Amino acid sequence: MRFTRRKIGKLAVLGVLSIVILSSSGAIPAMTLTSDPCVTSRNFTLATYASNFPNTTSIGPLGIAYRLDGQVLVTDWADGKLRRLPNHGDGQTGPYPVAIDYGAARAIPLGQIQFGSVYKFFAGRDTPNNDVIEIDQDGNIVGTPVATGMGSPRGMAAYPSLPNAPLTVGLTGHLFVGDSLNDIIYNVDPVAKTKTTFVSVGAGIDAIAFDVDGSHLYVAVSSTNAIRGFNVSNATVSFNSAVNSSGIDGVAIGLGTLTGYVYANYNSGDVWEYGLPGGPNPGSQCHIATGGSRGDFIASDPYVYCGGGAFPSLLLTQTSEIARLCAPNGGFFAGPTSSITPLPAGSNIPTLSEWGMVLLVLLLGTTGVFLVRRRSSQAPLA
Repeated sequence: MRFTRRKIGKLAVLGVLSIVILSSSGAIPAMTLTSDPCVTSRNFTLATYASNFPNTTSIGPLGIAYRLDGQVLVTDWADGKLRRLPNHGDGQTGPYPVAIDYGAARAIPLGQIQFGSVYKFFAGRDTPNNDVIEIDQDGNIVGTPVATGMGSPRGMAAYPSLPNAPLTVGLTGHLFVGDSLNDIIYNVDPVAKTKTTFVSVGAGIDAIAFDVDGSHLYVAVSSTNAIRGFNVSNATVSFNSAVNSSGIDGVAIGLGTLTGYVYANYNSGDVWEYGLPGGPNPGSQCHIATGGSRGDFIASDPYVYCGGGAFPSLLLTQTSEIARLCAPNGGFFAGPTSSITPLPAGSNIPTLSEWGMVLLVLLLGTTGVFLVRRRSSQAPLA
C-alpha cells in the first residue's frame, strides 16, 4: 500500500491540553502542556496516539518502529512482548495483537535502517541474551545476533540516511547502541556483525539520538539527569543541558521551526526543551509538558507530520500509553529510524534530484539564517 502524510492541524493552545489515561488499576496521571509562553506562543499540541498497554504500574511501552504496511511495532517492558498497532492514527486503544513474545530477556530498544526502498529492523535484548538482533517485521529473529556482549542495551539510534547525513566511512548503515550496564556507546555494523566503542560515557545511558545530519549524537545520561552531546567525528563533548525534573530518558532533535533545540522525556512525566549552541536561543529552557506518568523512550513518526510543514511528529511513551507532540511548521528527529521521510512499500530508490528536493525543504524550514548544524547484572531501567 502507499502511504499518505496525515497532517496535524494547527491548534491554538489556551491554558493546558490534557491527556486522560485510564488503566485496569485506575487513573494514571495525565500529561498536560504547560502554559509557559514558550509553549503557547508556538502552539504546541499534545494528543494520545495509543493507550491501554500492559504495564507494571510504572513501566509499559518502550521501543517503537514502523512497518511499511502501515502497522507500528511497540515493545513492552511489562511482559516482554512485541505488539502490532494497526496504523498511525491517534486515539487507538488496546489490547493490541502480539507479534512475538521475547520472554524474560525482553526487547527494549528498537531500531530500523533504511536500505534503498526497504527497512531492516533491530532489537536490543537484556539478560540472559545481552545482544542486538536483526528481526523481521513480525519480530522473528533473522540469522545470528549482530552484536553480543552488550550488557544492557538501552538507547538505539540509526545513523541518518541520505540526503541529510554525509556518506561518512564507517557509519553509513550503522546502529549506535547505548549499554547502560557498562556506560558505553557502541558503533554496531549490522552487516559485518561487529561493534566498536564510540565513547565511554562513564555514567548511566538511556536513549540516544543523532541530529539530522549525523554530526552530533545526543545522550540521555541518567546518572546526571541531563542531555550530553558528542561530536560524532571525534567523540568529544559538545553540549551539556541544564538539569530539570527527574529520570531523564528519551531524547530528540528539533526540525523546522524547532531547529536548534533538543528535547527530553522524563520518568517524572515532564518534557523539556533545551537550546543548543549555534541555535536561535542557546542555553534556553522550556518546560513543555508536565503531570504525566512515566516518560521513557521517544521516537519521531515520519508518517504523521506536524501541521503546516513536512516534519515528523514525536511519540512519547508513558506508563500505559504513547502520546504525540507537535508544533506547527516544526517537527522532530529521533530514533529508531534513520530516515525523516516515509518510504512507501515497493518504491524505487530516490533519484538525486528527489533527494535534493527533500534537502531543500529541510533548509527552507529552518528559522532565520540558522542552518541545521553539521550539526542493573541486568541493569534496571533508569
